[in-house]
Amino acid sequence: ARKRAFLPNGSMPQDAILRIKAKLDENEYPSANDVKIIMGPEKLGKRRDLLKRILLELFDLRGKCIPNDLTDESSDKGFVTKAAIQQVGEFVIHLLEKRAEEEGEM
Repeated sequence: ARKRAFLPNGSMPQDAILRIKAKLDENEYPSANDVKIIMGPEKLGKRRDLLKRILLELFDLRGKCIPNDLTDESSDKGFVTKAAIQQVGEFVIHLLEKRAEEEGEM
């Protein structure tokens, strides 16, 4: 096994971004909590790209995949590139939490 680089364990968005990228680089699921951290109110460059990468690499979702209503799986879908960033973030958090629940990690 490759030795994992030191990762910051702080609650700053930049720390969370580093942790998420490291997980993705190892084909692992990032924590929903780290995604919640980067969804804070401050502007954060590359946030949408990171969320798109999670959707594509871990859930094989691309394009028109963002539900307009998280509580209704059959609701109309919006494009990752056009949906509000908060909507994309909520959907990624929803998927990660659902997966963790199914894996019994919560």
